[in-house]
Amino acid sequence: AAQVQLLITRRVKLAANVVGMTTGCLIGMLPLLFLEDRKQVYFDEDELALFQNVFAPYGVTPREFFSLMHMCRWHIAEPGTILVHNGDILDRVLLLHSGVAQAWETDATGRRRLRYLYAGKEPLMDQGAKATKSKSRSLEEGSIASVPVLERRNSGGEVELRSIIGGSALINSGLCGREYPNEVVLTRRSKYVEWPLSELQEAMRNDKAVEAAVLNILYRELARKVHLKAGVDRSLSDYHLMLSVVLADGIIHPAEKALLRDYAIKHDIPEEAHLEMLHSLSWTVDEFEHGIKQSLLPEGKRKAAHHHSKGGDDIGATSSTVAAHAGEAPPADAQGHVASAVEPVDENGDGVLQLRGSTWGTSENGDTMHHSTSKTMERDKHHSPSLEMVQRLTGTMTGKMAAVFKGETWGEGASQPPSEAAESQARKGS
Repeated sequence: AAQVQLLITRRVKLAANVVGMTTGCLIGMLPLLFLEDRKQVYFDEDELALFQNVFAPYGVTPREFFSLMHMCRWHIAEPGTILVHNGDILDRVLLLHSGVAQAWETDATGRRRLRYLYAGKEPLMDQGAKATKSKSRSLEEGSIASVPVLERRNSGGEVELRSIIGGSALINSGLCGREYPNEVVLTRRSKYVEWPLSELQEAMRNDKAVEAAVLNILYRELARKVHLKAGVDRSLSDYHLMLSVVLADGIIHPAEKALLRDYAIKHDIPEEAHLEMLHSLSWTVDEFEHGIKQSLLPEGKRKAAHHHSKGGDDIGATSSTVAAHAGEAPPADAQGHVASAVEPVDENGDGVLQLRGSTWGTSENGDTMHHSTSKTMERDKHHSPSLEMVQRLTGTMTGKMAAVFKGETWGEGASQPPSEAAESQARKGS
């Protein structure tokens, strides 16, 4: 009993109680270190779709995304709304969730050109349909509900497709504070998310998963841009090759024009590129429109050529006039018609392809004329046309230039009209 009353005994007992309670608390809390935070976070339909489609695939957790949503503001805007004006200092980042927007560039002459197309992944529901689905949904980490991913609308391939407006500043900080070069305007009712640029940059620095999600969108758009540019470069190269072939002999036929026009429309060849190529090949616009180089016309015919229409008969007649000037004699049955045929020939097997063709037509004074021509396509370090491409080119030319001759239609690859072919065959038989 005397020992219990001692001061040192009381101190030891107190210390033991403190150590015991502390150790017990630590041991009891230890399992919590291995348990996930099961606290629920709540998203509405749009937030859930944005999380599932854009952020979750790159490791962003619901809680991290929840923090991102606290930084942003949602907006719904009508068609015609200008999101960004040309020359604005863009201090925010916009992510188009649904709808479509266009970015227009204005050059020094005031001419506007469509640069980018922005498209959201989600369709924007009308207000009635949205009200029926306004109930919030909860989401626990580790138990993500499945939401179908809706693909972007097809832009037609004519312009670059994007979804983030002002995202370049997230990659290149040197763009911060600069004037935005384009005007971005909505073309459909749209819903978009807006983050302050500085706050989103801070979130990306603090959370690598968020950074990975945002940068992946931007890099995917950059990769699409590189792929699109490669396709455009190839199309321009092929168009230049086709143009150089059909202009090689100083004459361009209506069917060749139609072929070039169809290719330009299909592959979005701009008019400026076409004009530059004409200039590089020493052709003027007037010469191209009239189908013949001025240097090939007789002196007295050069002014008259400017008054010809752009129709096939007149141009065929102009081409035939050149042939008559060369002293070639046409068959009499060609009167009133423009008949042509083209075939590719590689005589020596050395990769030098010649397009051989003949044309019969009627000149301005009613005389029948004949024009023969050949155009050479040689593989070199700049252009490597495949035989398939040449055959497709000449096949299209022949199909469009085929005309009735003595009641018959020329076939593809024919080098002479059917009547002459029959006569040649008869002579061989005799």
